[in-house]
Amino acid sequence: MSTTSSMLGDTVQRSAITTRDVALATAIIQRLYADARVELGRPGEDYEFRLAVATAGPLAMSTVRYGFQGWAEVAPVDTFTTVVVQAGALSVASGAEPEHTMGTGEVWRWNTHEELRAGYGPESAFVLQQLPLATIDEAAAESGRVGATDTAAAVRFLDTAPVDAAAQQYWAGLIRFAYQQAVAPESPLNSPLVRAQLVRSLAQAALVTFPNTTMTTDYLPGAGNVGPATLRRALAHLHAHAAEPLTVADLAAAAGIGIRALQQAFVQHLGATPMTHLRRIRLERAHADLRAGDPHAGDTVAAVASRWGFAHPGRFAAAYQAQYTVSPATTLRS
Repeated sequence: MSTTSSMLGDTVQRSAITTRDVALATAIIQRLYADARVELGRPGEDYEFRLAVATAGPLAMSTVRYGFQGWAEVAPVDTFTTVVVQAGALSVASGAEPEHTMGTGEVWRWNTHEELRAGYGPESAFVLQQLPLATIDEAAAESGRVGATDTAAAVRFLDTAPVDAAAQQYWAGLIRFAYQQAVAPESPLNSPLVRAQLVRSLAQAALVTFPNTTMTTDYLPGAGNVGPATLRRALAHLHAHAAEPLTVADLAAAAGIGIRALQQAFVQHLGATPMTHLRRIRLERAHADLRAGDPHAGDTVAAVASRWGFAHPGRFAAAYQAQYTVSPATTLRS
């Protein structure tokens, strides 16, 4: 058996285990899947169970290769959890639904209200992702999908599979990317801003990937006018906390108005959504840091970009060039 772990405050937390001990593997599976009832087939001579977990704030990612055939009965989960089949096959059934078998590249959303029965072969391997359900609700509220009351409401998912093959391929690629970011030696998710952006992107993507109640929300009427003083409160909060993970809900609460009213005010008066305006402010802060930086003292474009929530250096460079007509590297060297 071998294990590794990293527990460094607000940084990405990682752990991994590889074992040939069937009893230990069973115990791990039961903990991993909320005290699942597990029935294992007979392991082969080359049996090996592998599990790796990476946690970045509210986002948890894991890869698992069982190394044996087995079945598990799992209670409903209390998180938004999906599984991407990396190898082998996964058979699932819940409630009165017939058993469904998925192959490599296919995606399954874990049930939050019914027990799941899952089966897998000895060569099966999966990537799992977990987010608090509240992050999905917040993403729905930010997008104006939650109903006419301008407050957050619980999203209810209507199926366990993506809406179509294109959505399935998109989600599988997104989850693989998120896992790679989480396990990278110098993970960009150690940055609170980058981590918050990825979590927000995953939550928003979930709303268009898996059938849910926001897809049938009726047209929402306007949220009413917002006065200049109210908008100034939101902007003051945005500027004061631009270096922190911010959501539209945070800005709306600081201004004392609803989410949709805030979004409407930003578009009407500033020509951009709150999050687009926040990215503009962060780009300005990154520009200031680059001008004040010293490459001989170890300052780098990548570090500045990450500090202000830009996870992709190439996209940061393109946005910076479009805004300032020079590359960020040129600014840092000047």
